[in-house]
Amino acid sequence: MKKQKPCKVILFGPWPLPYGGVAVHMRDLFENLKLSGMPVKVLAFGDFKPMHGIQKFKFLPLYRYRWALFRALGTASCGDIVHKHSILTAYPVGHEKQIRDFLRIIRFKKLLWIETVHDETLITRYGAFPRETIREFPSYLLQAFKIIVISEKLKVFLVGIGIPEEKISVINSLLPFQPPPTDIDIPEKINVFLDSHSPVITTSGAFSCLYDIKTVVQAFINLKQNFPTAGLVLIVPGFTRDEVYEKEVVSLINQAQADIMLLEDIERTKLLYILKHSSLFIRGVLEESFGLSKIEAILMGTPVVATDAGETRYMTIYKYGESTDLYEKIKTVLKKNLKQDLEEARIFFRKTADENLRRITDIYRTASGA
Repeated sequence: MKKQKPCKVILFGPWPLPYGGVAVHMRDLFENLKLSGMPVKVLAFGDFKPMHGIQKFKFLPLYRYRWALFRALGTASCGDIVHKHSILTAYPVGHEKQIRDFLRIIRFKKLLWIETVHDETLITRYGAFPRETIREFPSYLLQAFKIIVISEKLKVFLVGIGIPEEKISVINSLLPFQPPPTDIDIPEKINVFLDSHSPVITTSGAFSCLYDIKTVVQAFINLKQNFPTAGLVLIVPGFTRDEVYEKEVVSLINQAQADIMLLEDIERTKLLYILKHSSLFIRGVLEESFGLSKIEAILMGTPVVATDAGETRYMTIYKYGESTDLYEKIKTVLKKNLKQDLEEARIFFRKTADENLRRITDIYRTASGA
């Protein structure tokens, strides 16, 4: 009996930097699939240099997109899996032609399409879509072999627009990942800052009113009265920016002088290193489907204070925009001994990561046997 050729998995979506949690999830998936021996390649957009197994894809003008994607998928053959994490599904308005071209290529090459929907804001934006987009959207998703969503809310939404429940799997974006190596090359200014401040508080978020950076900075300034040697590391991704909001934040930062370090678009290994050497991580955001950075902090042994958005288990919650509430929550966490709680949380999220990877690879195996 002829041995069946193992299917290849093609991951299609963003690649760090600076695309945040979706890109981090895709990279973790790529690394885990490589370790498992499963044939895998990446077709990605982002600011990076192509390397072995990772091919760069540019979103070209509409009239060239179909042929560019066709060429990029040139080595894919019948039965291979395209696992898509791109913006086409979360933001279909303006991408209708790319969506139709994507489906034509999938059908022509007889590929198996798996979609992961990461963005919960799709739920609130959907009603404002053009009528034609709303009409076509469910029929587009119905052509996927499987749809993975990262929250129950997204599942309920998709079922509500006509996607069969059995086509949907709820799997959040956490996957096993490697901690930063001990010999990581950290810029001297970061190590000097970490060594000269205690406690060190880290936060991440864009210069946008959707992120509570201004509240975090204000709470930190208040905290300095009780913790004069405290330092704040502010990590800002570059994928979105509100210049007015940024000026307001920078004005507050200037009040703290040298006790706030601003870092932009840093590599993930450096982020994990900073989290590992922080006393606390703050994540303030209005909307969040999951919040991978919060779990990364916990797995690095760092307690988390966050707004009530996305995953909140094992975290201390504060009210968005309330600097006094945040200030009190920070003080409470810094004074507590959370070692036992953190270890319980780390065990829980490690198990979750392993289970998520198993479920995704089971979907691949089921698809390849279909």
